[in-house]
Amino acid sequence: MIHRIFILMLGLAFAFPSNSIAQLSDETIDELADNHVNKWGQYLNLSKYRKAKLKKVWKTHERNKSSLVLNTGDLRGKLKKENEAFLKNLGGVLTPNELNVYKMLEKSSFEDGKQYLETLVSAISTDTLFLNAYTDLQYNEILPTVMTFRMELEGHIRTEDKLVIDSIRAEVFDLYDKCLVTCLANDHSHHTMFENLDELIIVELNEGLSNKESGLSKLIELTHKYEDSIHNVYVTHKHKYEYWDKRKDELRDQYILPNYTKSLTDLKKRNGLSSLKHLESDAIFLLLNPFDVNTSRKFLNLGLHNQL
Repeated sequence: MIHRIFILMLGLAFAFPSNSIAQLSDETIDELADNHVNKWGQYLNLSKYRKAKLKKVWKTHERNKSSLVLNTGDLRGKLKKENEAFLKNLGGVLTPNELNVYKMLEKSSFEDGKQYLETLVSAISTDTLFLNAYTDLQYNEILPTVMTFRMELEGHIRTEDKLVIDSIRAEVFDLYDKCLVTCLANDHSHHTMFENLDELIIVELNEGLSNKESGLSKLIELTHKYEDSIHNVYVTHKHKYEYWDKRKDELRDQYILPNYTKSLTDLKKRNGLSSLKHLESDAIFLLLNPFDVNTSRKFLNLGLHNQL
C-alpha cells in the first residue's frame, strides 16, 4: 500500500508540439492571491485591512512570476530576484515577527521536501553534486513553472470534478507520508530499491485498477476525461518540457556512471509500465494543486522513478 503512490504516475516526461504562450488571466491571479491571503491571514490573524494590503502584494508577485516563467531564459536568477522583492514588499504589510514566521514556515516546508527528494535520488546516486543539481532543477525551476501551467488547466475542470480530485489528493498525500516514513527508515544507497519497488508496483497497480472505487481508478478516469485539455497545455509549452528533458539527460550523463544508467533503462523496460508513461505524466499534472505549492512539491516527487 505504501508504494501505491508510485503507481499513480511515475514520470514528468512531457513532450508535445507548439510555440504559443498562455498568460494567466487577471481572474486567475486574483483567485491565487485570495487563496494565499486566506491561508496566511488565518495563520497570522490579520485584520481585513491588512489582508487587503497583502492581496495587492501577492497579486503583483503572481503576475510577475507568471510573466517570468513563461518568457524568461535565465529563470532561476530572475525568480530569485522576484522572491527577494516580494519579501521586501511583504515587510510593508507584516510585522518583522510575522515576516519571520512566514519565512520560517516556507523554508521548513521546502527543506522537508528537498530532504525527501534527496533520500529517493540517493537510490540512484550518492554524488552530492548530482543531488544538489537535480533538486535545484526540480524545485527552483520546474516546480514554479509547472504550477503556472497547472493553473492554466484549472479553468477547464468542472467544479464537481475538482472536489473528486481534492479527495484523491488527500488519499495520495496519506500514502506519501507512509512512504516517507519507509524511505527514511531504510537504507537507499543501493538501486535494488527500485527492483523491489517494481514488483510491488505491479501488484498495487492491478489491485487499484480492479477496484472502480479506488483513488487510482478515479484518477485515471479523470485523466482520460481531461486528456485533451492537459495536452493543450503541453502543446503550448513544448519548448519548456523539451529543455527540462535535456537538462535531466545532461545531469544523468554527467554524474551517473554509463553502465548504471543502462541498467536503470533496462529496468524500466522490464517493469511492464513503460506504456503507461504518458498516462502517468498526465495524472501527476492533474493531481498538482495550483493553490498549494507545498503539497504540489510532494506530488511532483512521485514522478522520480521515470524522471531519472
